[in-house]
Amino acid sequence: MATPNMDLVEIIPGVTSGPQYATDIVANFSSIDSHDHTTGAGVKIPVAGMNINGDLPFAGNGATGLGKSQYNSLGAALSGSGNYRSVHVVSGELYYLDGSGNAVAITSSGSVAGSAGNITGLSSPASVTFSTNKYIFKDTANSFAVMESSDVRLFEDSASAITNYVALKSPSSLAATYSLSMPAALPASTEYLASSSGGALGFVTANTIAAAVTRATGTTVAAGGVAISSSSGAASTSSTSLVDVTNLTVTITTSGRPVSLYLIPNTSGDSFIRVSASGASDAEGEFVIIRDATTISTHTLAIEADDSPVFALLRNACPSSAISMVDVVAAGTYTYKVQFRATSSARVILVNNSRLVAYEL
Repeated sequence: MATPNMDLVEIIPGVTSGPQYATDIVANFSSIDSHDHTTGAGVKIPVAGMNINGDLPFAGNGATGLGKSQYNSLGAALSGSGNYRSVHVVSGELYYLDGSGNAVAITSSGSVAGSAGNITGLSSPASVTFSTNKYIFKDTANSFAVMESSDVRLFEDSASAITNYVALKSPSSLAATYSLSMPAALPASTEYLASSSGGALGFVTANTIAAAVTRATGTTVAAGGVAISSSSGAASTSSTSLVDVTNLTVTITTSGRPVSLYLIPNTSGDSFIRVSASGASDAEGEFVIIRDATTISTHTLAIEADDSPVFALLRNACPSSAISMVDVVAAGTYTYKVQFRATSSARVILVNNSRLVAYEL
């Protein structure tokens, strides 16, 4: 009777005769010595019966019928000619070591790395990932850029976790598409960035900017404008209390720079300020500049008595530009005006054909 797995002759003690007994033993030893666990040559070896403790060669044959292949995750890509043309896993990503020793990343962060038509040469820790309206470009875990909707965000390059970034943004609405071309080189010293109508960026000096400034004018102006009042005409008073000079009022909005204030001649007619006096009497007139309700400057025009009223009348006149000052104020909107008064009701103060000017320095 034969055994089921190796077809050995089953010897039955007390039944099998002596010479046949010996012959069957010799035949069984021959079968046992040549058995290879193929069908009829031994029981199939189960997984629990194997201990593969070295590379398992296939002699050029394929491993067929595999349900899967699973790899240990290595800390670094394989190298050396003994590992050429091998597939392995590094930090959870699939790699292939080609015949020239190049470790090629096949996967990255849940997607194919560097597939045809996408980004080539991309390997860990570098990656490009996409989620809704967002592309993330990474060099390392803490060195990356993000493009999200209309934003391009440039993050700090840091060895630790970072949250701060510089964002380049498109306006929420655009009248037309345009492009900006960067300057060809940096300036030799600090200058200002300007753009041509075609979007060419370049550097210009402060003097170039100042020369191109056009200042708005009027009795009321915004920041950067020049406030100019109407002409005073022949404004006069003998009041000993301060009264407004006709038309010499302006309003200006400032950005916080000092404000220059002064009187200028009108475009036509003689322009001057004067105090009347005659004979042996002295005379004085007072001119003040008011910011809102605050007096910020006082100017006194005085003449000495003289036997010649005509000579006194001539010498007590002076240019209207004698009234001037610089006002240092914070950014805001201010109303300036000029007032005048006589020291005696017998005297007359005159402002002739003059205008008030105010502008930021």
